[in-house]
Amino acid sequence: MTSLLRQIEIETITEEKCLSELQRLYQEIEETKGRLSQQRKLLLEMRTGVGEAHKQITKGRSDCISLTKMCLSIGVNVKGKQY
Repeated sequence: MTSLLRQIEIETITEEKCLSELQRLYQEIEETKGRLSQQRKLLLEMRTGVGEAHKQITKGRSDCISLTKMCLSIGVNVKGKQY
């Protein structure tokens, strides 16, 4: 009977350790969820910034092409076909 009581005590201690570990893991999961949320927000901001920069570059390139065509046209009008 004593050995059975001792075994129950050991198993109870093991159960308490498992519960403690489970609580720690739940807390760690919640902290990780918070970090993940922050990381996603940061990535969204970065992607938005890159998207805006890409739009500006594309617009600048388009403007440059338009100006090049305009210069070519003016050059042809001023100098003729030798331009």
